[in-house]
Amino acid sequence: MTQHVEKERVPFLLVSGGTGGHLWPAIAFGGWMERHCRGHQPVFLSGQRKLEQEIFQACGVPYLSLNIVGSPLDFSATNLLQRWYALGGAVRTSVKLLKERHFGAVLLFGGYVSFPMLLAALLCRVPVAIHEQNAYAGKVTRLAAFFRVPVLSGWSACRPLSRDFFTCVGVPVRRFRHLQNSEAWNTLVRGVVFREGPTILIFGGSLGSRKLEQLVRNIAQLPPFREWTFLFVTKGDNLPKVVGNCVFVPQRWDPSPFYSLATAAIVRGGASTLAEMKDQRIPCVVVPWVHASDAHQLWNARAFVDAGGGVLWQENESMAAFGAALLHVVKTMHGRTGTSNDTTSSESERICEHLYEKVIALTMKGDVPNGRTRTHAQEPS
Repeated sequence: MTQHVEKERVPFLLVSGGTGGHLWPAIAFGGWMERHCRGHQPVFLSGQRKLEQEIFQACGVPYLSLNIVGSPLDFSATNLLQRWYALGGAVRTSVKLLKERHFGAVLLFGGYVSFPMLLAALLCRVPVAIHEQNAYAGKVTRLAAFFRVPVLSGWSACRPLSRDFFTCVGVPVRRFRHLQNSEAWNTLVRGVVFREGPTILIFGGSLGSRKLEQLVRNIAQLPPFREWTFLFVTKGDNLPKVVGNCVFVPQRWDPSPFYSLATAAIVRGGASTLAEMKDQRIPCVVVPWVHASDAHQLWNARAFVDAGGGVLWQENESMAAFGAALLHVVKTMHGRTGTSNDTTSSESERICEHLYEKVIALTMKGDVPNGRTRTHAQEPS
């Protein structure tokens, strides 16, 4: 295990890995704890993928890492035997960490790195809970529910679990700054004149989406949309480029300028992306990735639409339906309020506080089979 943090006793271990969809809620919740919870400073644990390193480093957040790079529960992987061998070492390392550092609770945010820590927490009888960002629970969450580990869900649905097996708390999101259009545009695209009219953000998640990009480039050339600006968040470090009404800007870890400019957005169905759009009140056309495991992006999209966040369009539908969905979210759903320079929303703060209170209630007071008794729990300041 690689040491990235100073040796200090902190009561919460936050575990996340894989993609930004698992990492950002953990980082957001940890930041809230640092601001509001005296004595309950978090320690982060992740894997060793490049994306994980980049995100933590971009946030200036120290973390511990396990020597594991993929889920042993992904039976389609070509290196499955190697992953199971790495899992054994990761479990042993996790057990050692829990025995050396007396954490009051372990909170899992999903991703492959949560699996060994779940097993370690159960073996060591350390209080543990898991936050599930998706509307369809991942494999580790379903395993945790089997062992009666408290499941805290980001949405009102957490299929295939019944309501008795999870508690809805919402998805913690990052802090954002709302910028004026000119400031946001100049931050992203220097030397290009900002066009008045709708600005549509196209975001394929932390891993990008070439197929989604091509879909939108085709629709952008149709007559109803030629005066709009389509702002693509792309992978790589190339300079921004303009092709007609399509502007391509490199991905950045602080999306505040993107969100400030967006009239509406076209996004994949990642849970954290949708939670951020909901938090920023940006209406969306959601195009779920058809190869997402357990169709979780489709379930996320349905939960998002049910919450009034936008329109679902699937890749087997017509381009005409896609154009109609985009016109609908811009003309009938756009109209954000509260566009001040505040860096965080009251809803995001409420979600973090609710999550914290549930972790305290479910794990630190001995209310679950795997939890040790705790006589005192620090309340939010």
